[in-house]
Amino acid sequence: MLLDPNLAYVLFVTGLWVAATAAYIPGTGVIDAAAAVALIGSLLLLSGLPTNPAGVLLLGVGVVGFAIIPFIRRRPLWLVVVGLGLQVVGSLLLYNDGMMVSPVLMMATLSIPLAYHTLLLMPIMQRQFARPAGSMERDAHLVGMAGRVIQTLNPVGTVYVNGETWTAEGRRKLKIGMPIVVVAREGLRLIVDLDKEKYAQLMAMGEAQQVEDTPIVSLRPAYKEKRKMDEAQQVEDTPIAQETSDADQRGE
Repeated sequence: MLLDPNLAYVLFVTGLWVAATAAYIPGTGVIDAAAAVALIGSLLLLSGLPTNPAGVLLLGVGVVGFAIIPFIRRRPLWLVVVGLGLQVVGSLLLYNDGMMVSPVLMMATLSIPLAYHTLLLMPIMQRQFARPAGSMERDAHLVGMAGRVIQTLNPVGTVYVNGETWTAEGRRKLKIGMPIVVVAREGLRLIVDLDKEKYAQLMAMGEAQQVEDTPIVSLRPAYKEKRKMDEAQQVEDTPIAQETSDADQRGE
């Protein structure tokens, strides 16, 4: 089967830009997965074509220039210009043996992502950084706040803290629904650990599972104490029923 070089090119560029989008909209997991599928699929197609590795590298670096913008304070115009320039050169050098990307398609894959970045991604990023003063104060005190896991941390996943969804890295594997506490913040990512006090309460009520790989020994006494209290309550209730039965028999 003859592979279409234009299809492989479009799929590769799309995967790169979807990956860049994940930097502007962190924490969903869906965007990251879509980017991985697109990139893997495009690389498989490119492997069956006379692909120039230098072209692939230049295209990747060109889009990475846009992806790092949310992580730097100054956003110089030259970074955008260099990124576009690298994408142009990478597109021209992508194939060997006289094979080339369609010039019309090349222009489309440069102009459309640029408009997408300018009109959609940048406003999203600006809204994230232009938070009200109250929100900034809350974010400054995220360390120590409690939350819960909404996407399994192994070690990276998603948590719900302070009324917002955050990409987070856990110090152990934490499943969906487990209580967490923020121990540090690194840019747009939170570093979290298990909220042991809340977890102990959930364990006592039978509403949580044991943490995998890292059993928390200190939680077991709380669970055992709850069981003892339940058993004691059952013991207290049992004699009453027995005494009533014995009295009935004596009355007869």
